[in-house]
Amino acid sequence: MNRLREHRLLLVAAAVFVAMYVLAALLIEDPGRPPSRLRSDREDGALALRLWLEAGGYHVRELAGSTVDPGDLDVIFVLNPYAPYTLA
Repeated sequence: MNRLREHRLLLVAAAVFVAMYVLAALLIEDPGRPPSRLRSDREDGALALRLWLEAGGYHVRELAGSTVDPGDLDVIFVLNPYAPYTLA
């Protein structure tokens, strides 16, 4: 009976370990792709760049989407692109 109890304890401990591993994998951000949002004041954010440009009199806007029409834009800062650039 004592051996059965040890096996159950090991099984429960393994299940808890797997659950903690899965939970940690879901909650921890991927260090390879830090968020670079214009409104983020975190270390990996771009709020300082946005504020600096706006203080210099530049109009700053955030563009989203896979294709961007530069139209009347003079400069585009691409922060943390989702995919590599192509010639097109």
